[in-house]
Amino acid sequence: MDLFLQYQAYCEAAGLAAAAFTTFRRVMKSVFKHHLRMRDRGDFGQCDVCHRLRKRIRNATSKASKALSVRLYSQHLLQQWSDRQFYWNHRTSSRNYFAQTLHFSKKLSGSDIASSIITVIQDGMDQAKLRLPKWGYAKLSKAATKLYRPATHLVASWVHGYRLFLYVSDEDLKKNSETQIECLCLSLQDLFDQCSSMALTLHLQQDNCPREGKNRFVIGLMLLLQILGIYRFTSLGYLRTSHSHDDVDQVFGQIGRLLMGKTCQSANEMIALLEDCIQQGQPSEKSGRIRGSVATTNKLDQVSCWKKYVGQMGVTFKGLRHVHYMRFSCWLLSRNEGTMENDNDHELPFMDS
Repeated sequence: MDLFLQYQAYCEAAGLAAAAFTTFRRVMKSVFKHHLRMRDRGDFGQCDVCHRLRKRIRNATSKASKALSVRLYSQHLLQQWSDRQFYWNHRTSSRNYFAQTLHFSKKLSGSDIASSIITVIQDGMDQAKLRLPKWGYAKLSKAATKLYRPATHLVASWVHGYRLFLYVSDEDLKKNSETQIECLCLSLQDLFDQCSSMALTLHLQQDNCPREGKNRFVIGLMLLLQILGIYRFTSLGYLRTSHSHDDVDQVFGQIGRLLMGKTCQSANEMIALLEDCIQQGQPSEKSGRIRGSVATTNKLDQVSCWKKYVGQMGVTFKGLRHVHYMRFSCWLLSRNEGTMENDNDHELPFMDS
């Protein structure tokens, strides 16, 4: 129905006669039946803006008010689509960096700022699918169903073009910003051990959640990576609330299907089960693949005190609620005239959001 309303608005703006809903639905099914599948209504939370505008469209009393609501709704969808395109551009650049630049030489990695980029998307999986023990398809007694089953934590850190890292931890390990920073640093450390060189830019894409990624500790770490000279530019991206599900959530869907009907009693057994599942059908590779990326599974038992480490800067960030993109770079200013220089100048960190 949302697509049909947008189709009607397009026809009206172009001065064309719109087809009936039954005709639109029949043509759409014949064209998109192999490409699109509508998700269930209760899979994810609904966006407040989408809900309010759709309600205004349904309850519109005039054609003008309905057209205005449809236009506002289309603008909202276009804005969240533009956010996704921004992330997809970074993802493509990261894959090209690992596919081409990294295999030639270290000099080429710094020759082009636009293409020398590493993109990481990081998120946590729904804990409802990770409760232990898992009994598969076995029939359980009523007493067994009443048992408390602790939920393990699974964090995916996907370095696009390099590797998909899956970190599994026990229930007592906090799922906060320190865990997110630990997973990111472990992934970057593995990358550095294999490649011994880093790109000029690091882009981190995370969920729009203040508890995990959109807070001063994760943002402060990205600022530190730029100040310490590990990366010349760092940036963070957040999709809009209730529109933040992307390729990493498709990874979680694949993991959920891999675990469906399986039996495991602990987090270590779950890791072994995941490793066996992702390696099935690919005996020639050292690691299996999920969504076309080489995947590795690791157990996360402890987390460093990243809050104390990052908090030493004394930098705070306010007004992050409506920020969808942040970038840290360095301006080189001369000592005398304040003009931009290249040699032996003061380096001042600069944030653009």
